[in-house]
Amino acid sequence: MDVSRWFKSGLDCQLLIGLSAAQTTVLLFKNDDCLEQIVIPERTAAACFDALQDLLNQHQFKHPATTLILADDCYQQAELDKPSVPDEEVAAALQWSVKELISIEPDNMQLDYYDVASSSGRQQVKVVAAERQWLAEWGHMIVSQLRGELHKVLVEELCLLNLFHQADVPIMLLWQKPGREAQLLLVHKQHLYLSRSLRGSANLESMASELLPSIIDSLSLEVQRALDYFESNLRQPPVRTVKLALPEAVRQLVQMQMQANLAVEVEPLDTHEVAGFGSADDMAVLPMLAARIEALEVAAES
Repeated sequence: MDVSRWFKSGLDCQLLIGLSAAQTTVLLFKNDDCLEQIVIPERTAAACFDALQDLLNQHQFKHPATTLILADDCYQQAELDKPSVPDEEVAAALQWSVKELISIEPDNMQLDYYDVASSSGRQQVKVVAAERQWLAEWGHMIVSQLRGELHKVLVEELCLLNLFHQADVPIMLLWQKPGREAQLLLVHKQHLYLSRSLRGSANLESMASELLPSIIDSLSLEVQRALDYFESNLRQPPVRTVKLALPEAVRQLVQMQMQANLAVEVEPLDTHEVAGFGSADDMAVLPMLAARIEALEVAAES
């Protein structure tokens, strides 16, 4: 990401736009200050334009540096063997390999991929695909109507890796946004080794208190299985810490019970160094805030 462009061409602010199937969440930044957060109950560029233009006008900005962050209900994924072709031809080869695995029409598929660890010894990749026309409409609106620049299109789970950009030991993160299942991510040296949704964990904060202990025991079992798989099957060093980015209402109970169930440290995610993170309510936009960490690192090196 060439973040130096933010300080050229008259770009005067940063827009982080989080896209999901039901709504669009927007964070407006100037340097390290989050000036405003809005939620638009729409997902298309045309339906969101007026609210975005009003936001910029209100703060007297004219040229936003923009990043799009996609929630997992905005794209499809598939894991498969990496094609035996030169690196510059991998994306094109995957376009045909995933036709049977992803329901988006090939001529409307915007595809990217990243390498993943495999217990089989074969080189494998995870393909991420979204609707090209939908993304193109966002790009056109940002550049032609908002008079900004589109710097990057990211997915939430990979943004979260930035939270551990300085860690040289493996870490597990349990993250949950309101109304969704908890997400388990296993990160080592800025690589995502494992990502899965934990079934039965949706709306932990609103579950009846008598149900929570058994749910947390089930989550602990899933965590232990992931830890064992990482160490035994993927032959990686043992995980010593599980970080919790969960709703505040249940975080302490989950921490206490998981700590009793697991032979690793279980602790809340430290958000003090995440610029723009103001309260526990910001857990829903944690990937958007994490997306800025990479940008700030590059800017500091420029």
